[in-house]
Order: sequence, then C-alpha cells, then structure tokens
Amino acid sequence: PIVWLYNLDENSYRGSVVRRILADLGVKAGTINHENLNQNIGYLVEWEGYEPVENPYSSEEYDVEYMLMGNMSDVQLDLLLEAMDENNIFVDLKSIPTAWTASKTFAELFDIMAEENEVMQEAVALDKMIYAAEQLDEATYGNSEYWDELQKEIQEAHVALSTDAEESPEGADLYRNARLELEKVYLLV
Repeated sequence: PIVWLYNLDENSYRGSVVRRILADLGVKAGTINHENLNQNIGYLVEWEGYEPVENPYSSEEYDVEYMLMGNMSDVQLDLLLEAMDENNIFVDLKSIPTAWTASKTFAELFDIMAEENEVMQEAVALDKMIYAAEQLDEATYGNSEYWDELQKEIQEAHVALSTDAEESPEGADLYRNARLELEKVYLLV
C-alpha cells in the first residue's frame, strides 16, 4: 500500500498529520511534486505494465490538496479516513486508482476531478435553492405576481437536478443556470 500526496508536504501541519497517520497504519507515503505531475497513476502505484514518463511536467501548478490511495485494503482505507476525521483533516480530492485512471497522469486526473467537483458543488447549490424556494408558502407569497413563475422555475430546477450534468455538454452550467433562474424569480417573490 502507498498513498501519494500532493500539496501535503512533510513541513506543513496537515501534511505531517496525514503522514503520521499513514506511518501508524504501516502505509508508505509518497510525495507528488510539480516535476512528476506527468507520471502515470499505474506506474506510481507499481502496477504491472506501466513505465515511468521521462519528460518532466512543465505546465501549470494546481492549488489543491490530493491523496492517491493505492493498493490499500478496505480496512486500511477505513482506518485512514477515520483517523483523518478524528484529527480534523479533510482533503477535498482523494481517489483510488482504477483500470481507467491507471493510464492517466496526475495533471489529467486533477482536471477530471476538478470538473467533477465543480459539478457537485453546483448540484448542491441548486438543491439548496430549490429547498429555499419550496419553503415559501402560498398563503404568504401566493399573491405575488411572480408566484406562478416561481412554481414553474422550481419544476424546471427539479428537472435540471435530475439530469446527469457530467453527461451533459453543459456540465456544471446546467445546474448553475437553473439555480440562477430560480434565484432571480425567488427574489422577485
């Protein structure tokens, strides 16, 4: 088992806590830095058939913390996440290598995960806006000239939320646009 860490350096508080937890679990910790962001995931977790990439990474740096948890048992994963929770350490981006991600580089994986994270955040924001709009009761707000339009926008927001934005060409914009339209009418009511 090995966990590769990005922006969780040994000299940072959060990085040192995660590394101590990993050491207590007997799991090796590796450091991903800017130069090796182009390495294939499969190579770094030592899967057969993956070779190192010789060219150093030379593009943008990422302002995220990331953990790639390779070759860990379910028990080790549970213990790691539980210990991080007990130490109030939360890392937004975590993943377990799969056959699909093994051929990806860290840079490619970050881009994919950032897009998925944006979609998730927009879905949560839309869900909260739907909830707020549905809390307006007709007895109090039904006389507003925008009441019927609000009901229509609530229904359209539900339809948008039930659509898989990751499969949609609009992506996160699908949820964002639905939230903004609902919010506009909500504020008018």
